[in-house]
Amino acid sequence: MVPATARASGPDVVSDLQLSIMRLLVTGSTDSAIAHRLGVSTRTITEHVRRISGRLDSGSRARLGCLIATSGLLDEPVSEN
Repeated sequence: MVPATARASGPDVVSDLQLSIMRLLVTGSTDSAIAHRLGVSTRTITEHVRRISGRLDSGSRARLGCLIATSGLLDEPVSEN
């Protein structure tokens, strides 16, 4: 399980869990696959994806992945492995 410690403070806090979710989301992983990989429920992942999507005003999952990948939110390259 990934700890949910915060990377920043204030309204733009991104937890380690959310960063892990975003890294897997940009690879095209489903909520179920992300949940299994991170050891949390699918419902938890779905809720985090909804919140991240709302923050980035993405409108679709594909657009969300593109926004995350190009936004600089991820501090290291994403691989599918």
